[in-house]
Amino acid sequence: MHEFATLLGILLAVASIFGWVFKIWIINPLSLAIAALNCSLAKMDDALSKIKDQSAAAQIEIVRIDTSVRSAHNRIDDVIIRLTNIEKELREHD
Repeated sequence: MHEFATLLGILLAVASIFGWVFKIWIINPLSLAIAALNCSLAKMDDALSKIKDQSAAAQIEIVRIDTSVRSAHNRIDDVIIRLTNIEKELREHD
């Protein structure tokens, strides 16, 4: 029975050493890597949010510019029609 207790004690000591080595060499570096990934993901989320905001603002500006261009195009068409009518009137008077 005494030999069994000694063997069990040695096995527990070896298991503890392996557990400590496993924790130091594997678990701790993985924990640090996970923390770094979480930090990177948070930064990416912030950057993505800013990009979404900028994209929405750009879309609003594009709609505003498109409306302005269409309005200018309509005014130009009106000027062309008036100019054409004036030219017709001048030809008729000649």
